Amino acid sequence: MGEPTLYGPLHSSMVSAVRLALLALDLPHQIVVPDLHSLDSTRMTDLLPYFVAQAPTFIHDDLTLYDTEAILLYLDGWYGELLRREGIATRGAAVTSGLMPPQPRLVGMMWQMVAVMRDHLQPAAIGGVVAQKIFVPHLGGRPDTEKLAAAVARQQDCLQLLEQLTLLCHNGDHADYLVDSQPRLADLLLYPIVFLMMKTDLGSACLARSVRLSRWWLAISKLDRLRPGLPVLP
Repeated sequence: MGEPTLYGPLHSSMVSAVRLALLALDLPHQIVVPDLHSLDSTRMTDLLPYFVAQAPTFIHDDLTLYDTEAILLYLDGWYGELLRREGIATRGAAVTSGLMPPQPRLVGMMWQMVAVMRDHLQPAAIGGVVAQKIFVPHLGGRPDTEKLAAAVARQQDCLQLLEQLTLLCHNGDHADYLVDSQPRLADLLLYPIVFLMMKTDLGSACLARSVRLSRWWLAISKLDRLRPGLPVLP
């Protein structure tokens, strides 16, 4: 199999989640970044959705995937094949047992977290708070204070729900990540969202209300291998 290619803008939290997985699993890859200046439309109303919700495109040989979670599951399976063929001793991955937890119960709890991130936190944090605080001013617009206030409230509700879910996974005595003692698929999805949140003046205050997520943020921020995969603001 040849090297896969990931297409997408570096500011996208979804593209970042895939980049983080490739780095965490030590998988070879190439990245192709679109030229924002070549986009046909220059109106903010047309460009803002691109900044907020641009999903990755992933091509590996004759396979093309467009959904973030589908790509992450594929990478986990590909990593498993490499482990079976090469053995753990020859892999330099930060996540040595893959992106999925070993217990069925934890798999179910993790997908609950993923649903919260996909359906609620991503739209509130990236589509609301980060959009109004970072992307709208970057595009020459003025933030909508009503949209921002509503997004902050939804973002906080999502963070509280994620904290409750991770408390159901473990008590925190022997693990700082969301599901267990290693960063998993859910951690890699959440990391770029919180990273972009923390680039606003509201991020620290929101995260500080959650003891468990604050510990998680400190733990995952120490993984030097992952830092090159974090979003790059335009």
